[in-house]
Amino acid sequence: MPTYPASKSIAAIGGMVMNNCGGEKTLRYGQMRDFVNEIDVVLADGNEYTFGPISKEQLEAKMEQDNFEGEVYRKTFKLLDENYDLVKQAKPRTSKNSAGYALWEVWDKEEGVFDLSQLFVGSQGTLGILTDARVRLVKQPKHRRLATLFMKDWDKLPELVNDLLEVEPESLETFDDETMKLGLRFMPQIAQEAGENLLSFASQFTPELKIGMKMMGMPKLVVMAEFAEDDEDVMNEKLNKLPSIADAYDGVYLRIPKEGEGEKYWTMRRKSFSLLRESVGGKRTAPFIDDICVQPKDLPDVLPKVLEILEDEDIDVTLAGHAGSGNFHIIPLMDLTKEEEKEKIPRISKKVYKIIIEHGGTITAE
Repeated sequence: MPTYPASKSIAAIGGMVMNNCGGEKTLRYGQMRDFVNEIDVVLADGNEYTFGPISKEQLEAKMEQDNFEGEVYRKTFKLLDENYDLVKQAKPRTSKNSAGYALWEVWDKEEGVFDLSQLFVGSQGTLGILTDARVRLVKQPKHRRLATLFMKDWDKLPELVNDLLEVEPESLETFDDETMKLGLRFMPQIAQEAGENLLSFASQFTPELKIGMKMMGMPKLVVMAEFAEDDEDVMNEKLNKLPSIADAYDGVYLRIPKEGEGEKYWTMRRKSFSLLRESVGGKRTAPFIDDICVQPKDLPDVLPKVLEILEDEDIDVTLAGHAGSGNFHIIPLMDLTKEEEKEKIPRISKKVYKIIIEHGGTITAE
């Protein structure tokens, strides 16, 4: 199931469906709604109903029913059919979105398919209680390698992301130096998460130490590009294109770990928010703009503007996210015991959300 979230160790299938979860493999596979074939839901009348894709003829039969289910179909179809173009135009131009109900996914007039399951997926339990879900899976690619790129600063991240997308990785993720520092600080716990003893786990960071010496310090950002293919030659061909991409940027250092060695990066990436939440003294994570998403091609314009807004407000931030999808978790660190800090939140939100919406993005991708 490739749609698992970073919290996969504690996630449950009901929450994954009702939150339309996505994560590090969304770049290639999409979100949970792309894998839901059919669901069973208890509605407001206390009865359980099955929802999935049906034809126009089946829809007409449903709407003729003189019961609660028939009423749901009649009212929903009327709403969507009468506002068809408006609803379709409202869909964010991004690969991920969790804002609002996905009305644009329910009625496909061109294909003649009506699928109420798409209304419930991502509804966070507000429309009914999920009791069962039939989902499809994908076959695991036979070969997998991770490449890591270390950056001195954020300036060229948007351009680098778009160059890496040309090589079609399965995942394209990133995290910043604050996450890396916390990862080093809590290395015993991370080693345990990775299923290794501390000594052998720590020794794996020797190559990164050498890169840090070349960079004269810790990298500002780590970009993770994972490649997964059934054909090993295809995968290696993609990996062989990476040195020329990295060499085109000053201050970018490439490393391709041995097969299986990249799990340390994934553990840091997945644990980043919980490490921040639990470990930053004097300040709290304030995730009020932490799930913005635009098309990757718009990142060179959007990301610098958002970071400039936060800098102007004198707010420290950490950055991690699904760079390949244009989805970033920009997490401000704030002392919310101070009233002047709290007052910044609505002011910043308005400015950031305006930029995101202007670019056809979404204020909450996951």
